[in-house]
Amino acid sequence: DIINIYFAVAVSTLLQVTIYDLLVEQPVSHIARDIMWSVFIIPMSTFVFMLISTVLERLFDITTPMRLVELSDTNLPILRQLSLEAPGTYAHAVSVAYIGELASNEIGADGLLVRVGAYYHDIGKLVQPDYYSENQFGHNVHNDLNPSLSSMVIQAHVKNGIDIAAKYKIPQVVRDLIRQHHGTTIVTFFYNRFSAGYEGDLDVYEGQFRYPGPKPQSREAAILMLADSCEAASRSLKEANISRVEALVNQVFSSKLADGQLNECPLSLNEIGIVKLSIIRTLTHMLHSRVSYPEEQKKEAEVENQNRELQKADEQKTDEAAGGENTQDA
Repeated sequence: DIINIYFAVAVSTLLQVTIYDLLVEQPVSHIARDIMWSVFIIPMSTFVFMLISTVLERLFDITTPMRLVELSDTNLPILRQLSLEAPGTYAHAVSVAYIGELASNEIGADGLLVRVGAYYHDIGKLVQPDYYSENQFGHNVHNDLNPSLSSMVIQAHVKNGIDIAAKYKIPQVVRDLIRQHHGTTIVTFFYNRFSAGYEGDLDVYEGQFRYPGPKPQSREAAILMLADSCEAASRSLKEANISRVEALVNQVFSSKLADGQLNECPLSLNEIGIVKLSIIRTLTHMLHSRVSYPEEQKKEAEVENQNRELQKADEQKTDEAAGGENTQDA
């Protein structure tokens, strides 16, 4: 958009200068001189404008589309660090950015802001990346912790993310998305683990398992929350066909609505429906469900049976060899 505006201004300025000089019957040499000055002044004025706007952005924490484009560069140090130290979190963030941006554009929300917010929403996981399932390979550290402590560690990534964003001078509008992307939801897995071994009044302890909030205050924050939850939940799908994806997304949306997480954002019911359909469509394409045809299933079954027969034959040979050795020893 900025480049298009620059060229539009440049062309219109050159036309104005040329037309004016022709109307006042300036000599050709004068017209050529004015055009040359215009060619020099236009890029210089554009550079000065960009410099001043950058200073004003930093000084008054104003976030322009140009600033968001800068923040969307995945080669920035903080995003490079995320990709190296928490690769699972980084992959999740990129997927959420894609899902959220498309859904935002469907309802006329700020897709670029959602994309940038998605890139940064989990940067707090850099503090203890191995405490999050997407970065765990092998041992789960939460097996050694009680559910309450695990919940505290998981919730901490929001505050840590805000602190890291402030350190890197990330604009307030993006920090708000980091703060709001979980709202006041419950850390369900650890709450369920805690409740399974507790016989008292669970309402007393429920607050310990809820994120501090606030709930999403904008359409963009709400879309980020929904895209984040749907993408994370989709990793549990073993067979990602459209019906399974649709059921999963419906469950996520119903859960957020029932918990009141969307009560403070300006999303209408119609927009929520559009966002839901967009996420279903995008997730289905991303997971690229593969349809199994009867012929393929038959071939797979035959191969599996052959493997089982070969395994049995190997076991029989091993048993016979062991029997022969025992006979010789006797």
